[in-house]
Parts: sequence; C-alpha cells; structure tokens
Amino acid sequence: MKYEAKITLPFYKVIYSMLFMVIIILVRPISSYSEIISVLESSVALLAGVFMADNYYMEYMNDRISTYYLFPFKKKCISLLKRIIISQVYLIALIAVFYWGFVLMYHPTNYSGVSIAMLYIQCVCACATSMFFMGILCFTATNLLRNIGIGIGCLFLLWLFLTSSITRILPQLLQPFKLSGEVVQDGFLTPYWPSRILYVVVAIGLLFLNLYLVNKQPDYNKKGWCKHGNKGK
Repeated sequence: MKYEAKITLPFYKVIYSMLFMVIIILVRPISSYSEIISVLESSVALLAGVFMADNYYMEYMNDRISTYYLFPFKKKCISLLKRIIISQVYLIALIAVFYWGFVLMYHPTNYSGVSIAMLYIQCVCACATSMFFMGILCFTATNLLRNIGIGIGCLFLLWLFLTSSITRILPQLLQPFKLSGEVVQDGFLTPYWPSRILYVVVAIGLLFLNLYLVNKQPDYNKKGWCKHGNKGK
C-alpha cells in the first residue's frame, strides 16, 4: 500500500489539487450553504478526472511497464484498485476540509430549514459520486486511447457539455450534476440521487474494462505511449 500511495499521491499532485481548491473558493463566492454544492461538485469532478488520469500511465512514464506487465493478473487488479481507492479517499478528504473554506471566507447563511451538518454530508457524498465517475472515465479514456493528453481533452469537452445549459435537453437521469429544488423558494438544493447512482454504476462497468486493459500486453510502438515507456520488447 505504501508503494501505491507513493505512485498515486506524488507531491506535485497534492500541491496542484490544493491550489485548485483555493482558487475555486476565491473565484466562486457564495451567500448560502445550499450554494456550496452547486459550486463545488462540478469543479471537483474535473479535478478528479485530471488527478486520476495517469494512475496506470505512470508505469510508462517511469519506465516500469515491462516489469508491471509480468505481474500476475490478480496482483495487477489489486494494484489498480488500491490506486483508485487511495485517489478517492484523498479527494474526498480534500473536499471535506476545503468545504469549510467557503464557510470561513464568505460566512454563508442557512435559511433552508435543513441542518448545516446534513447539507455538509450531502455535499461531500454528491462530490464523491461525481469524482468517482469522472475519475474512472478519464482513467479509462487514457488507457483505452493510450494517450493522456487526448484522455484529459475528451474529459474536458464532456465536462464543458455537462456543466452547460445544453444538458437541460437530457433526461434528468442523465444529468450528473442535477440538483432538485432549484426553483423552490426556500433555497434548499439537494442532489438528484438517481442520476448519481446511475453514473456510479457506469463507472463500475468502466472499472472492469480497465482490468482487461491493464492485463493486455502493452503496445510499445503505439504513439503516445512509447514516448515515455520502454521501447524494447
């Protein structure tokens, strides 16, 4: 686990993820507790995608792919799952801490009739589901396309679409950041859980696809992968 943590949480990732959170707090002011989830969830979903994109690609960048490929399938699966769990636990902890940055910065009011503790729990849980989906999606795109730049680029385009007003044409079930109560006068915004559960199920399906991709023999001559990997078979 110590080795997987070292691979998954290098110093530069910790730094840029914290800086990202600080920037979001500074540029997205809020006036009520209910607004925090609408600002935070979509932003950290993008962060999770970028953060998790190279969890396997790192083996190529550090010239370890030849050795990694020789590991038993079970060991590679366990390694992959550990990296995903470590990434998710870190990102959830990041959200749980920096949520209160909005509180300290803007001193929001709570006029929704729902306790602050419940709003906090709902926000962290909604962020966790969105981060899981977007993180696994970008991780899968990178492994499938075998190019981290294209993987992150595809994620960013999808994120732009999902955070735009165009998503209103989609059924509510396909809107990952859908909030119920957006027109309710009491100002209480609650996550639309059916859509989030659906995307978590999709992410689990993508996770199984990654188990196949990790066990597949690396194509060292594939453009974008051999740039960083061991070119000799």
